Amino acid sequence: MVAIKDIPGVQVFRDIRNSLKKHPTKKYKTRSLGVITHIVVHHSLTKTGSAKAYAEYHVDTNGWPGIGYHFHIAKDGSVDWTNSLETISYHVGNSNKTSIGIVLTGDFRVEKPTEAQMNSLIALIRYLKKLLSIPTTNVKGHSEMPGYSWKQCPCIDMNDLRKKVDSSFALPQKPQNNTPTPDYYVVQRGDTLWNIAKHLNTTVQQILQWNPEIKDPNKLQIGQRIRLKPSASNNASSGTNASTPAKTKYVLPDGILKLGDKGEKVKQLQKALNAINFKCGKADGIYGPKTQDAVRRFQSMYAALKDDGIYGPQTKQFLYQELKKRGLI
Repeated sequence: MVAIKDIPGVQVFRDIRNSLKKHPTKKYKTRSLGVITHIVVHHSLTKTGSAKAYAEYHVDTNGWPGIGYHFHIAKDGSVDWTNSLETISYHVGNSNKTSIGIVLTGDFRVEKPTEAQMNSLIALIRYLKKLLSIPTTNVKGHSEMPGYSWKQCPCIDMNDLRKKVDSSFALPQKPQNNTPTPDYYVVQRGDTLWNIAKHLNTTVQQILQWNPEIKDPNKLQIGQRIRLKPSASNNASSGTNASTPAKTKYVLPDGILKLGDKGEKVKQLQKALNAINFKCGKADGIYGPKTQDAVRRFQSMYAALKDDGIYGPQTKQFLYQELKKRGLI
């Protein structure tokens, strides 16, 4: 399965595949990357919207397995990764199996895409073209695909878009690492503490130390202000003369643990989960619903893991890396 961590020319990229609504029983079919021949551009036909809203509509109203697109581009130019490239989602009828779907929020019959949207669209298409060896001639608007000439979608000049994709059209670059970090960040839809920390080249633990009011890192609110630097009180309480207590080291159990299991291995797992803020309650050695939920939440952060709430060798590997990054193992 392809892992995408960054796209040149895209200022903000979020992997939200595991956080979007999915049908409880239906699942999309999958494919090999080799069958993908086209990139198809759509507009949402709404002046406002989000990947979350589109996923809910596609599942609740259309009865689809999940959101119909692979990527969403918001008006601020941020890009959401919404379906794995191997997923055959519903967005262009008989061509679903061989195409990648990109949707831009907006009704381009009556408005134009923002400059930030177009810059991100060009950058994303360039990236996918190279990754999947797709010729620019196969970058199409929805209405250019077989059977959809009647469709008013995406209502942008596709010939101009293809020219810019192929040309030396310059895109804005991300700020260099020496750009001063702002004091606060305002949470946007689709944000997690993990992608905020990654963008700032820091850790979730560090952000939590700066924001002691955050009790559950999995429950951020849109519009919430997050401190990105230590406050004066943080500095005072951690004065240079104060001794730093040694960090607790954690041991991860071997084998497979699941709902109903009991014992010391379960307790080791619970302590590790609590240490990285995937809270599961008291480490009592009982693999109950809270522990299962904490494991599932941790698994949902990684595309390579199945979020089934069962602890096994693969989950251990990723949990080990998280503990190691924090100096806890």
